[in-house]
Amino acid sequence: MKTLVLNLNNSKTIQEVSFLFKQGWETYRRNALPYSLYTLLSSGLIWALSSIPFASSLVFPLYMAGLYTAIKSSEEKEILTLTDFLNIEKGKLGAILKVGALTSLLTMIGFIAFIIPGAYAFCSYAFTTPLVLDANNKNLTAWEILEKSRRVFHSNWNLILVMMSSYFLISILALLPLGLGLFISTPFLACVNYSLYKKLK
Repeated sequence: MKTLVLNLNNSKTIQEVSFLFKQGWETYRRNALPYSLYTLLSSGLIWALSSIPFASSLVFPLYMAGLYTAIKSSEEKEILTLTDFLNIEKGKLGAILKVGALTSLLTMIGFIAFIIPGAYAFCSYAFTTPLVLDANNKNLTAWEILEKSRRVFHSNWNLILVMMSSYFLISILALLPLGLGLFISTPFLACVNYSLYKKLK
């Protein structure tokens, strides 16, 4: 047992995961209130639109795009405001919606067909939104963005799998206090995922 613990402590993957979570927490901590307030307001909008078919599934990709846009802005400015979440490049809104819809559809089909394909899709398309935001070539199609994200996963599947499993466990724990923990865990995990994206891109 002692040997197993020592091996885990010395594992390169575990060390990388620990570093990424610390980096993500520091990013979130510096602007915790704007991140969580933006998440709260977006959740209210998604809930208000839940009675309209597919409306909430269109808002969620925009929420994530706003979150990643603000995280990128935090690299250059110390204090974020809510306007930083709205500075998404207008020319990329269509691509964000298309990629978000395809990602949700493929992941949902994967989980319905069998859990493993759904988990594969969830891990493979974890970087689609930041890839759209970073894309210099505006002619990239949604399928090309998905394929780029999938290739990143295939090249680093062991680290990404551990990270995604950690995201899942943290999200489950965040649900326990009446779901209120999600207002912290969701933006925090986005900060962690952005650190992972920067490391792998």
